[in-house]
Amino acid sequence: MPINSTAVIIMAFSAIPGPALLLLLWRNQTRRRAALHAMAQRRGWQIDINLSRFGAPERTRLVPLPGSAAAPWQLALRRQHNNGEGISEIASADYTRPEPRWPDGLLVLGPPLPPEAAAMAGKMLGMMQGPLGEALLGMLVGPGLAAQATGLRPLAPVAGATAFASRDPAGRADPAQIAALLSEWQSLKSEETGRPILILGPDGMRLRLRHLLKKPEEIEAFIDLGARLADALRA
Repeated sequence: MPINSTAVIIMAFSAIPGPALLLLLWRNQTRRRAALHAMAQRRGWQIDINLSRFGAPERTRLVPLPGSAAAPWQLALRRQHNNGEGISEIASADYTRPEPRWPDGLLVLGPPLPPEAAAMAGKMLGMMQGPLGEALLGMLVGPGLAAQATGLRPLAPVAGATAFASRDPAGRADPAQIAALLSEWQSLKSEETGRPILILGPDGMRLRLRHLLKKPEEIEAFIDLGARLADALRA
């Protein structure tokens, strides 16, 4: 009978005495924090880490150091465990910049959907308003962003992505170019949550992942992808 690796890991941790397990977890957490601070120092970034306490979400925030010549940006990592609705964890990574932006439009590029699903989503977006419409949008852009995405319509098929916009983006953004850049991301999860979503609108640019980034190299790669996308959207 094959051995369940998850069960082996659980049994191994169960064999560790309580205080020793807490010490192991503390050491791992300390090493991770030190690695993140070393990365931030090397790249000229400021990092703030707020661990979860008393049910509050865990938050990590990175920005350029004060006085830096770099254009302003922010990466916010957020993780919250069981929210009382049967969901074990809600996590996200959001890279945002005030520029570039689209003052009179909204563009969303997300993971590719089957043509039938994309067509149905576009039809439903055009028919629904209010909470039901926002719930559908939330499936595409993630919770908390759906209210910004009203008025979206599907664009012509784009290789490797599904594109929606509130108006024709010609002259402001090239969806095919943006989709090609998004495809450079090495997904850390096999499901659609592992694919980044780009949102360009009046408030600036947002690059979102619907899961947490934990390792320094993952965080660096995501910030660097955001910078490349911003350069492409400024061109």
